[in-house]
Amino acid sequence: MLEKDAQCDRAHLSKLFYVETGMGMFHALSGKKNLFLMICSFAISIMLFFAFQVMVVFLGQGMPALAPWAGMYL
Repeated sequence: MLEKDAQCDRAHLSKLFYVETGMGMFHALSGKKNLFLMICSFAISIMLFFAFQVMVVFLGQGMPALAPWAGMYL
């Protein structure tokens, strides 16, 4: 029980961050499973961002007829 109390005291007595931020980082990094899931979530977010960005460029080149000025020749 004393070890757990010491860990909690270290978590919220940080002078670098607010209490909520320090405790959030402590809980996120406290277990290997939490750290692994956090890293995977961040990596998936980056991959989805790049995939969406590439898809937008690809669709912009693949469908030029959707431009608002297409077919407006009178």
